[in-house]
Amino acid sequence: MIPKYMRVLFLALFFMGIFHLTLGQEPDKGEPTPGNALPRIKLIDAVMCEGIKDGKPQNAAVIFSKSHGEVICFTTFDDIQENTFIYHKWFFRDVLNRTTRLIVNPPRWSTYSSIHVRESDKGPWHVEITDEQGYVFQILRFSIVE
Repeated sequence: MIPKYMRVLFLALFFMGIFHLTLGQEPDKGEPTPGNALPRIKLIDAVMCEGIKDGKPQNAAVIFSKSHGEVICFTTFDDIQENTFIYHKWFFRDVLNRTTRLIVNPPRWSTYSSIHVRESDKGPWHVEITDEQGYVFQILRFSIVE
């Protein structure tokens, strides 16, 4: 026979384990949750590039030389019903460096933001493309090298 305190301890550990597993899981950002409703617009293209010519991204890459001097995040949205704000959130070494608020207009719109590269900007970067409610459409990762 198992002592009562051992049964209570076992049950407590069992329920703590289930509780921990439930809380520890992050919802998929692509699925609607109370704080992450599906967006009203659709991201159809997102790319990091060196330039824009005739409204199109040029020299898309994931590694950029600091000597080029600029990195651009270019995005295209579709199914836009009304003027909507989106955000390009630039992170350097996983720390938010800058947020650029951009407007997209119906029915389809391309827009971009950029950073001017300095010597101290070498290393890993990423850009989160989000809407006003914080829905993350996509994360683009890139690096700046010598």
